[in-house]
Amino acid sequence: MKAKDFIKLGTALRYLIDVREGEPLGGKHVRQNIETVLVLTKELEFGSTLNSAGITQLKNLDIQLHLVSTTVTTISRDQAEQLERVCRKIRESLLTEGDGIEVVRKGNEIIAGSLSPPENVTLKWLFMHVPVLLWLAFVGLLVGVYSLGVKTSQLAIVRDLFELDSIPKVRNEKSQTPQPNNQLNKDPSR
Repeated sequence: MKAKDFIKLGTALRYLIDVREGEPLGGKHVRQNIETVLVLTKELEFGSTLNSAGITQLKNLDIQLHLVSTTVTTISRDQAEQLERVCRKIRESLLTEGDGIEVVRKGNEIIAGSLSPPENVTLKWLFMHVPVLLWLAFVGLLVGVYSLGVKTSQLAIVRDLFELDSIPKVRNEKSQTPQPNNQLNKDPSR
């Protein structure tokens, strides 16, 4: 299953919904788009839609159009209205059935299916499945937060709040009074 098949199916169905009186039956028009919808619905394994009344009605309408296409080259107003009703039913069925299908990229090929997470998310799995732009955004966020922290620590209100300018004190067991920590406050010039 490829994404372009889903696009072709949607395009053909939309064309059939929009068909109006006087549209050509042959060539790349009505009958070819009916065939595209029938073939791709089967190839993309939309089982419920294939078994729906809408597909049966579309097949019957295609047979009718095939029979009249030998004498008439365009679609009539009644046929166009019937085609629109049938294709809207099929569209609703496809939307309901296709709700859980996701289109993903695997290497250079775009495929449809569900991307289930692995049992264990490892760094290797993340590197394989997370886009480069997301990694760059994550690294940029980390750098930004770090830079903001450094700049914020230089503000007077933050330094006062967290007592960043005060001299660390230790408790002297003998005197039970706080004393400056000489190990931390050593001046290398002395």
